[in-house]
Amino acid sequence: MEIIKDIKHVVKTINETLNNESFIVNISEEDRQSFLKDIKKIIEDCDKAYYEKSEPLITDSEYDKLLLSYEKLNKKKNTQDSFSLGESKWNRKHYAPMLSLQKAKSIEEVESIVSSVAGNLWIYKNKLEWFIEPKFDGLSVELVYIDWELKDAVTRWDGEYGESIFHTVQHIPWIPHQIDKLLVKKYFVVRWEIVLPLSNFDKVENKKEWTNARNLASGIVRNKVANVNNCKQLRCYVYDWIYQGINLEDEWKWFLAFTQEELNELFKHLKFTVYPFNKLLTLSDIKEFLNKEETAEFLENNEIEMDWYVCKLNNIAARERLGYTWHHPKWAFAFKYQAEITTTEVLEIVWQTWKTGILTPVANLKPVQLNGVTIRRATLHNYDIIRSKGIYPWSSVFLQRSWEVIPYIVGVDDSIENTRMKGLSEEDKNNFQKPHHCETCWSWVKMVLENKLHKFYCENENCPARLAGKVLQVVGKKGFDLEGFWEEFVDLIVNKEFITLPCEVLEFEKYKDELYKIEGF
Repeated sequence: MEIIKDIKHVVKTINETLNNESFIVNISEEDRQSFLKDIKKIIEDCDKAYYEKSEPLITDSEYDKLLLSYEKLNKKKNTQDSFSLGESKWNRKHYAPMLSLQKAKSIEEVESIVSSVAGNLWIYKNKLEWFIEPKFDGLSVELVYIDWELKDAVTRWDGEYGESIFHTVQHIPWIPHQIDKLLVKKYFVVRWEIVLPLSNFDKVENKKEWTNARNLASGIVRNKVANVNNCKQLRCYVYDWIYQGINLEDEWKWFLAFTQEELNELFKHLKFTVYPFNKLLTLSDIKEFLNKEETAEFLENNEIEMDWYVCKLNNIAARERLGYTWHHPKWAFAFKYQAEITTTEVLEIVWQTWKTGILTPVANLKPVQLNGVTIRRATLHNYDIIRSKGIYPWSSVFLQRSWEVIPYIVGVDDSIENTRMKGLSEEDKNNFQKPHHCETCWSWVKMVLENKLHKFYCENENCPARLAGKVLQVVGKKGFDLEGFWEEFVDLIVNKEFITLPCEVLEFEKYKDELYKIEGF
């Protein structure tokens, strides 16, 4: 814990120092080289912890800032620095480098990237078509098919070399072992993202200390001995092709399709799984899409953890014209919503009963200021998210407000120990995370598995929350379409026991004298 706290402090100090332009201008060459050496060592340590041990030392945003600080200080901007690979087990060379993506964190940055691409292609920027899809917080893997059979699977690691995980990947049902020889050449290389859905988190055996879905997925596939049950909990989605040819030494890369849309259709014919959510948009459409609140909510409320939207030029021939830098392809970028993040403490987890009888968790928080607003509560969405993030009462958590509207718990701050949970068994800890009774009527609740998510329902048919929901259906547009029965009013008459059955709304007038006596009515 102390190591993580120390490195976070060092990274914060470096980023703040190098954010000062005058410091960069006036620094001596000797100090600059010393600074670069120190930052490079920190980046290598962070890479090793992230890729080899699946234990991130800093957040993604802190890492991005650190890399940007390094590039600011390094005068050799367009040359690739060699970060140490470490152990020799990273012995699989990728057919083509697995690069990063350039990042946009505002609509202005999106427009700047699109304008640059359009300028290089001599095309009006609003004429370009971009293929939009979510970027998973998972593990990127390169799959190699030889003679139409799966022969290897290699992790990203540093982008040039990776670790073979074929012994585990071959047990993931989502990945086909053979492909149609009529559709592709005998040597075929594609890239997939391996993820662990939050609903499958508790099905994994021997989770050890992992509380993060991405790290647990990485641990499963990088385990020395394959656990078949754990591999079956993973999902895989194809996102790119790298090569197809007569043999791996061919200089000519045989093209599969003209556009990303066509490529995805080919993937489907090959029995590869393509994530169903994607869009084909121009610049004006992209700006409208990214400005919608539901676009950000889709990333936050999904059972697969996602953190960015990837925008790729749809035309594959245009991609080849643009090419690559040492760091990223020039024809793609990732967009991430920026939100201020702070830390606070979870005081308790409460479960609200909704009109359908389903219970949803909410975290009562130690009050904290965020974007000028005092935040006291945050939604936790469902039980599977609570379990995957390891959220308990008294946990120190990272809190953000997306779009300055939705309070959202990003994760647990592991650098601050939850002393009140220390020493408790897993069963005792779970009792703090799941509901045992309905907090509206105090009846027992039942747990059911729906769409691979654990959901809790109040078993009391006469629960006031459930009755209010039925009344709203009766008086709504699909029922009697009665005016004046807004949600707060229905809650009031149900709690006052003026109505005990939905059909009693037709006899409601007999209570009007009692309603007039209620203060504020």
